[in-house]
Amino acid sequence: MQCPHCGQPVVETRRVLVPTDQIRQLYEEEGMSLQRIADELHVSAHTIQRRMEDLGIPRRQKGWRAARRTSSPA
Repeated sequence: MQCPHCGQPVVETRRVLVPTDQIRQLYEEEGMSLQRIADELHVSAHTIQRRMEDLGIPRRQKGWRAARRTSSPA
């Protein structure tokens, strides 16, 4: 199914259409949190979490950002 506004592939839900490519990009490539993605897409963080489960996108471990900062080369 495609979003009627932007034409991107979406997962159909009872209430909202959420662009799947955008979720993947924001979470995996840009490192955004579920809450931040939800705010940007005007849905709840729980909706984003469910869509990620539907898409098979694994959740990051808590504290991944801090660990990434300390392990990056100076």
